[in-house]
Amino acid sequence: MAALQLSDLPEPTLRHILLAATDHANLVRHVSVCARVCSSWRHAVSGSASYGRGWPAGAGGQEEALRGPRRGRVLQRISVGLRNAHLSSELRGVLDLNHWPTGPTPLGDEGGRVLGAALQAMAAPLALTYIGLGFNRLTPVGLAPVLAGLRRPFAGDGLEELIMSGNAGLGDAGVAALAAVLPATLEKLDLESAGCGNAGMVAIATRLPVLAQLEDLDLRKNPLVSSESAWQALGAALPQLPALAKLSVSSCEGMGDTGIAALAVGLPRAAALTQLSLYSCNIGDAGARALMSVLPSCEALGELSLQDNAYRSETRAALVELGTSTPTLTIHPNLR
Repeated sequence: MAALQLSDLPEPTLRHILLAATDHANLVRHVSVCARVCSSWRHAVSGSASYGRGWPAGAGGQEEALRGPRRGRVLQRISVGLRNAHLSSELRGVLDLNHWPTGPTPLGDEGGRVLGAALQAMAAPLALTYIGLGFNRLTPVGLAPVLAGLRRPFAGDGLEELIMSGNAGLGDAGVAALAAVLPATLEKLDLESAGCGNAGMVAIATRLPVLAQLEDLDLRKNPLVSSESAWQALGAALPQLPALAKLSVSSCEGMGDTGIAALAVGLPRAAALTQLSLYSCNIGDAGARALMSVLPSCEALGELSLQDNAYRSETRAALVELGTSTPTLTIHPNLR
């Protein structure tokens, strides 16, 4: 008999294992209790990709021995995060599972499967307003179950902030899958260092007009976005975002002159855009001139960051002059 996957279990069983009515703050402890009561649950848990053999296996020895503690730390993180989002008066609606270099163990794809199963099994209402999954080494495999959870009304209908930064393994496939389920209530989207390329950017841009409440879009550090058509798609979406006040595409070195020229077309009609970050985007003289040609028409824009780009000193002087002659606009040109 093939080992069951956690996602193969019926929803009532998932709910019982992951979030029983009984107050269990620790998923590891809860699962072990369930396993002692019912041998079939023990078989399902030990054979699942999330709790058992699906975790990265070493050649044995010390690395193999560390799998259990790592699994426990990840499950504990998910358990505490879900509990806080559900019960804490201060953190209610906030599912903060961001991972930082000095912080707890990243979820990985196996943790993504556990979280996705929990999100799909949890009883409504749990009005999540914030989901943070930054720097968790997620790929499309681990993201897919989470996205299934995002399709549920109790999560998507009220979600305001989604942080997916630092998951470079998502790539175009992961970014496109995420774009397809972004809820219309979103106010902030962070896809810094998501491994996004041209196809991913087009997918995001195609979805953006649905996000009428989006105020802050962070697409930094995605250097694989290099085609003119990808930046053109983002530029075309900007006029359809009436609330967008902050856009960062810094450290997207694939942009270059053709990319900024394509993006700039949409800037004058980005009615609420007050901050635009374009540092380290490989913008040369031609791209800077294309940008300067539209800046006088960007009435809402108050701050433009252009540090560490490739244009010459004459172009820098022209940017400084433009900023000086436009009292409402602060331009940060190259430092050199």
